[in-house]
Amino acid sequence: MVASLAQFGRQLGEFGCSGTFPITSVVLARHPRLIASFQQQGIEFAVHGYRHTDFSQMSFQTQIDQLCRAREVFDRCGINAHGFRSPYLRHTVETRSALKRCGFLYDASQALAWNCLPCQPPLEYNRALSFYRAISAEDCPSLPQLEDGIVRIPYCLPDDESVVDRLGLTTDQIADAWLGVLQRTMETGELFCLGIHPERISACAEPLRSVLSAAKQNGTVWVARLDDIATWWKARTSADVRISVPEAKRLRIQVDGPSGTTVLVRCLQDVDSSVPAFGAYRKSTSLDFTLTCAVRPFVGFDRRTGPDVVSFLREQGYILETGRAPDSYSHYADLGELRPSGKRPLLDRLERSERPLIRLARWPHGYQSALAVTGDIDALTCWDYGLRLLGR
Repeated sequence: MVASLAQFGRQLGEFGCSGTFPITSVVLARHPRLIASFQQQGIEFAVHGYRHTDFSQMSFQTQIDQLCRAREVFDRCGINAHGFRSPYLRHTVETRSALKRCGFLYDASQALAWNCLPCQPPLEYNRALSFYRAISAEDCPSLPQLEDGIVRIPYCLPDDESVVDRLGLTTDQIADAWLGVLQRTMETGELFCLGIHPERISACAEPLRSVLSAAKQNGTVWVARLDDIATWWKARTSADVRISVPEAKRLRIQVDGPSGTTVLVRCLQDVDSSVPAFGAYRKSTSLDFTLTCAVRPFVGFDRRTGPDVVSFLREQGYILETGRAPDSYSHYADLGELRPSGKRPLLDRLERSERPLIRLARWPHGYQSALAVTGDIDALTCWDYGLRLLGR
């Protein structure tokens, strides 16, 4: 297992990137120097529970106790811990509150299932999706979501366990499936959170290499660790956008955000200075610019628009305004509520429009989409594995 983790790190290093490995605290406590050496190489480690125990079976107070014990081990071992992934990807509605109470930045436990397999999946695979409480990527976009101060990051399926153990796919079939997810996230500007447990890196080395090669060659994919993604998402969501009218029919846009904040413009000709970005978008070369437009190139809303609609669109980087007639805006949000199945249609309606629009890019420096490589560590030696079976 140690050799597998080292191989994993080397392969990521070949492409100038790193990954995130949630690890149980009891395993970390047995191998602190080893994990510290990998952290020094740029690998992120997150909390995977104190022991590999199902959080959905715990009370709220027990979850807090387990998370606090886990953090104490990380602190004692000198390992930074910003994020969490629950064992078996299972959690409760209270888990997020427990994570906030214990000072975590993000939770990467929500399973998101992609329809990318070369054949009809067997009943066993569908049962696993049900066990993980996976939601469908056909309905819900693969994007972080800020909830009560915690950034929730989806975990994409099929992962290594699915394609190797449950489905028995060939190396080429695994690569095709994962490249299919990468292609779709690149087209829609979403996040591909690819899960590979270190013990399966040999079986998944070539598919992983194919995914990283495609992402790097494309040039518009931000390959990042989960802590970097969560930090960025939370900071960019709080970016301040000021709109003023310096003269008749002219708008001034001023944006104050974290380093890497990028303004995208679409179907607007009279912008101070911009360069091609992707699709119909161009990238403003400044965070302070003026333009002329017959309508306000933002998303308008009124008191009938549900607060969940407004918060969701703002998280995606759309600039929202209220107080004017609907026809004053190039786009208008008129939904009273936003169900999970309604998120993708809402984004499609905005992104496929040819009307003028100004928005903040989801990802830093104008990247169109994002890729994160991650894998859980439940044991590093046979001794660890045996103790896990004994519940220790």
